[in-house]
Amino acid sequence: MWIEYSDLIPEIASCIDDIVLIRTVHGEQFIHHPGQLLLSCGKAELGRPTIGSWLVYGLGSESGNLPAYVVLKAGRGASGGSANWSSGFLASTYQGVPFRNQGDAVLYLSNPSGVSRANQRRALDTIRRLNGFRQEKTGDPEIGSQIGQFELAFRMQVAAPELTDLSGETQATLDAYGVGRVTARRIAEMQLGGTYHRFSTSCLLARRLVERGV
Repeated sequence: MWIEYSDLIPEIASCIDDIVLIRTVHGEQFIHHPGQLLLSCGKAELGRPTIGSWLVYGLGSESGNLPAYVVLKAGRGASGGSANWSSGFLASTYQGVPFRNQGDAVLYLSNPSGVSRANQRRALDTIRRLNGFRQEKTGDPEIGSQIGQFELAFRMQVAAPELTDLSGETQATLDAYGVGRVTARRIAEMQLGGTYHRFSTSCLLARRLVERGV
């Protein structure tokens, strides 16, 4: 059986024996947003958990210092936006956490100038106690999710910079993933603002995330 691939991905043919091509997936949606929801949630409906949320809900996370469910984006992104990594009717602790392609992986991950880690720890402990009082009074489970997210963000300040630092990867690995590659479609690459490079970097980051239990 012949399998045709676009010349935009010329290296795929060299590893086709390692790829599973599924031809049976189909849907009745005729525009992108509902189709993306169908792919991510199993139904083209808002308010349902995505597959990543269900995995975290059922299996938990092996990583204590990074989010269990991370979203990596490149190019223009998906028209469905955050609905494609929503936790739906599950607690917000199960939703995906988008990582950025440049700078800090998550906004405000670095402390402002003059704020030490010890001072930040004391502030978090105070906020945790106040949130705990509120949770005891209201019984709201989302307060518990917020407490957990604050603590995770504190731990991520150490883990995330190491994760996104690719300087320890060999040149052979960077080349294999296409990081920084110069494409034959240089003009298109410039117009897209480095989409190919960002996608290649996201693929490498995905592997590094999995290695760290995400």
